[in-house]
Amino acid sequence: MIPPYTINRTYPYSTDGTEGMSPKGQYNNIIDNNINKEKIDRLFNYIIDKEKEIPKEFVNVDLNEINVALKRFDMLYPKPILDIMSEENLESVKNITYIIALIVKNKLFHLSNKITRDKLIQICNDCKDREKQNEGTEKRIENFINYFYKSIENELTKESKGPSFFMPNNDEIEI
Repeated sequence: MIPPYTINRTYPYSTDGTEGMSPKGQYNNIIDNNINKEKIDRLFNYIIDKEKEIPKEFVNVDLNEINVALKRFDMLYPKPILDIMSEENLESVKNITYIIALIVKNKLFHLSNKITRDKLIQICNDCKDREKQNEGTEKRIENFINYFYKSIENELTKESKGPSFFMPNNDEIEI
């Protein structure tokens, strides 16, 4: 095995290779690479129509938790509303529904107070714009759902900029 650091380099060392890194991009292996339209549709149809059985990737996830998360973001639409939605909006609703289910599956729902429904939709639209912008280039997005999920995960796990509820701002501290 090649050591992860090269010798005779200045701090903070440089790696000699890309062991453990995906050569095609940083968002390729974050979640299941086989996520495709059929998996997203299967989960969406299961939630909306209670069709068949829950998709196998969500067997160990409580459907009630997914429903609570979807309600929290106002993403549970009645069938008549879905029937009159444009194809583009319906696709966004399906993608967001899948991402919310992944948040629940990956035990990140407790952080959901950090984002709103509007922020979720904005991130989805930003990811779509980035996908279109990088299409046909070296930076193209290999898997939109992986990229979208990682964007949401980053938003959920990033540190808040302001002081905590219990800690005052630095300018409020008297010395």
